Amino acid sequence: MSMGGDNVATTRGWISFRVVTVCVLSVAAFSASVAQSARDSAGTRIVENAQPLLNAARAPRLASAPLLELDPTKGDDYTFGRVIGVLRLADGRIFVATQTAPHFRLFDRNGRLLHAIGALGAGNSTNNVGRSIAKLRGDTIAIRSLLAATRLVVAGDSLRQISAPRESPPGRPTADLINVLTNGGSAFLSSPRVSDRAVGTQWVESAGFALRDRDGALIRDLGNMPWATFQMTKSGPKPPWLSAIALSCAGAGRFYYGFGNEFSLHAYSESRALEFIVRRAWTPTPVTPADWEHWVTDWSKLWVTERGADSLREVQSVRESPYAFELPAFSQCLVGQDGTLWVREAHLDDAISAGSLNDDPRVASNWSVFNPEGRWISDVTMPAGFQPTDIGTDYVAGRFRRGPGRTTVVVYRLSAP
Repeated sequence: MSMGGDNVATTRGWISFRVVTVCVLSVAAFSASVAQSARDSAGTRIVENAQPLLNAARAPRLASAPLLELDPTKGDDYTFGRVIGVLRLADGRIFVATQTAPHFRLFDRNGRLLHAIGALGAGNSTNNVGRSIAKLRGDTIAIRSLLAATRLVVAGDSLRQISAPRESPPGRPTADLINVLTNGGSAFLSSPRVSDRAVGTQWVESAGFALRDRDGALIRDLGNMPWATFQMTKSGPKPPWLSAIALSCAGAGRFYYGFGNEFSLHAYSESRALEFIVRRAWTPTPVTPADWEHWVTDWSKLWVTERGADSLREVQSVRESPYAFELPAFSQCLVGQDGTLWVREAHLDDAISAGSLNDDPRVASNWSVFNPEGRWISDVTMPAGFQPTDIGTDYVAGRFRRGPGRTTVVVYRLSAP
């Protein structure tokens, strides 16, 4: 399992669409058959969604061809290596952060390189270059690392780095930075040390979550919340393949947290308040023995390097590993620039590449879209291989794995019928 900017487990013209949405809301009057609001014992508003407000025929969709694609086959300016993230600025310019130098690049709306700089003070780990990116207020961009964030400012057609991540101290960090907030603050996770239990025991481990301002001062201690599923094996506690883990995302003044054993996400404001809990009707997808055998076979083709009898033993070891009998409710979330919440459906095949369900999609991905009030608007399908990192009112930008060693930067037009 891997840790990404949207998943916090550290173990293994869319304006027209918004107008349509307003019209639908007026007609539906938030009918109880579509969405309901209630309050729990603590007085928190709960938004229950039985079905989307727009049916498939009226839902927004990505254009069939990219609005812009920066392809490494077209020149050295587009040789990115591992792309951390892509942002589209208000005027159409494109910012790209990569693990390969130059780490930060700015392109005009037509794809011409304007400026490029390398990461300064990257420390002794390539992870310090960055794991995900976030658009802050103004023209400031944050590149999240494990302990801190690099901040850059877009000045005209140039990039200027205004802060750098700290060196990683020796030993285990007390807390990991998991999301950068719009106001420059951060969300942190303090993962526990997982203790041994009786062999065969399965449980959910909790971790501490906290929101801090850009100077590190505590905004709100969110307390311990479900973090990851574990099962005790003869060799120690391990997260079962495909099991539920915690998920978080931030943007547009909010921080969202959820755990994949149910379709439920908590929405916190950057000023510390729990604003509401959004829920969506969800039927778990079973993982059958045939599904698991398919997964083991395809995963082994990529990752088992032994030959002969050693290869058979390694494949059998994976086959006998603990795995979830149901897929979690979701695998990733993103907050759009307009405050919409996008939640990605978990798919068995997406974990074949690296063992994590939030890895870049191997198959077409389905995203449920919620408005800033927690109402389920519709679902949107994105193509196989495409990983969005920035969503606006009329576009989706991200990286596209076109094949081995070839990752392009892509911007799609997002429109409604």
